[in-house]
Amino acid sequence: MELGFNIQYLSKSIGTEEAARVLSGAGFRYLDYTPPLDKDWQREMDRAAESFIRHGLTVHQCHAPFNRYKRWGPKEHHKECVANSLEAAKALGAKYLVVHGDEFDFENMTYLPDAALLYNYDYFAPVVEQAEKAGVSVAFENVFEDMNVPRNCSKTEDLCALIDRFGGAVCCCWDFGHGAVSYGEKNHEAIASMGGRIRCTHVHDNYLNADMHLVPFYGKMNWEKALQALTEGGKPEVMSFELVYGSLPEEIASIAAKQVYAVGEKLLSMMPANK
Repeated sequence: MELGFNIQYLSKSIGTEEAARVLSGAGFRYLDYTPPLDKDWQREMDRAAESFIRHGLTVHQCHAPFNRYKRWGPKEHHKECVANSLEAAKALGAKYLVVHGDEFDFENMTYLPDAALLYNYDYFAPVVEQAEKAGVSVAFENVFEDMNVPRNCSKTEDLCALIDRFGGAVCCCWDFGHGAVSYGEKNHEAIASMGGRIRCTHVHDNYLNADMHLVPFYGKMNWEKALQALTEGGKPEVMSFELVYGSLPEEIASIAAKQVYAVGEKLLSMMPANK
């Protein structure tokens, strides 16, 4: 298993070229990267791709925008941005496009698990079809309840139902932090219940009560149990760190990246097959 990093955590403060150099120097070879999906996203993506090549980095996964918080406006515009993220994944050679299967028309429909399942299947079926043709796997991510409004894929049974509805064409991106918020100390049981569907990851930690995106071991997650359960939950190829909050000054970015890589090596050493 390899280690990956969401490069935009660093590039937002030190730029893409420097972030690529720092991550490569720390030992990383795989990235989570999605270009900003504005009118110039293709130009930005091309520039970033050149940096990745220069530093020996490969984009392993991209992330489609999610509209839970209405950042992407009307449904039609959101779908266009999701389609653009697939185009980016294809152009970058990414293996996975991570998607939140939590869309729903709360204004005109009554939320029920079956209704949410069908709504998200219909919503993302065109994307899955195009992704298959492009050689990209759509990976539905586990999320967590918030805003006092139901959220599809917060429960593993709903996530598995959506994945299975596509008949093997999609998989799961397991977000360890989201799982810890949803399931607390039983996060490992939720991971195991995915029954082999997990193929990619978002790795971060918290205190089991909020989505904090901490470096592993900085929170309260039981990583030994989580990684043991992963042998039952799936076969991801990359443990991909997803850090979000804060902004690292240039002077310490390299030190921080090397520390995260060391944490990743520790996690890999804890995998049952590596003990």
